[in-house]
Amino acid sequence: MSEIEQVTTTLLSKGIPVLGKIIQNPSTAHGYFAQVQLTRSPDGTKSPSGRALALARSSLLDLGYAIDFILIDEGSRNIEESLRASLLSSFPDNVRNSFFSPDENGPQAWIEFKKQPDTEVLPRLKEHLSKFAELFSLPGLSMTQFGEANTATKTEVLAILRQLAPADVSTLAGKLADQGFSIPSLDWVNRCLDSMRKSNLVLRRRDGCYVLTMEALRRLGTRKDRRSPDVRRLLALARRNL
Repeated sequence: MSEIEQVTTTLLSKGIPVLGKIIQNPSTAHGYFAQVQLTRSPDGTKSPSGRALALARSSLLDLGYAIDFILIDEGSRNIEESLRASLLSSFPDNVRNSFFSPDENGPQAWIEFKKQPDTEVLPRLKEHLSKFAELFSLPGLSMTQFGEANTATKTEVLAILRQLAPADVSTLAGKLADQGFSIPSLDWVNRCLDSMRKSNLVLRRRDGCYVLTMEALRRLGTRKDRRSPDVRRLLALARRNL
């Protein structure tokens, strides 16, 4: 039995729905790519689960093989969801989160690392992104690490939302970009707002717009001169109503 046949047989025996052929990963000794179908139940549960993928990877490691999963969400073909699931399942010790940006200068994979990737991980990661781009018919997929770009902090997001509120995600993202901040994706903005909502810093209205809570206003504070955030908010509201 060849290596590819052994990898394929092991994955199928673990209930991993492999799509197409197993492909060799040139960046890793005895490394392979497996394209896997990702499905969702009505309640949002993903299959195969992260645990099932981890067990399959562990079984292959015991046999001397390194496997990278590229998960394809067949229901929506959502690139960002597929990229995130692929990286989290293939690099569980390194990747905390990821986002996809169809940047005008070329598609970008924004990656938040748990720790600085070492010299062995980076080549494998770049090869993974290259194969992912190929499977999704992208012209390429460059990597941007969080910390290397000018993304807004939580306080900066709150300060801008203070001027705009009530504002939806797209409006907030546009204003952040106008202020010179890098926007990994709308999903990144959504997750940022959701985190602040859970911290009682923002409220989401029924129309999908966000406003600050009293706790957020207290934390931001104010000042009594022409640079007062309250003055800037009044000016922003005036411009909006012109």
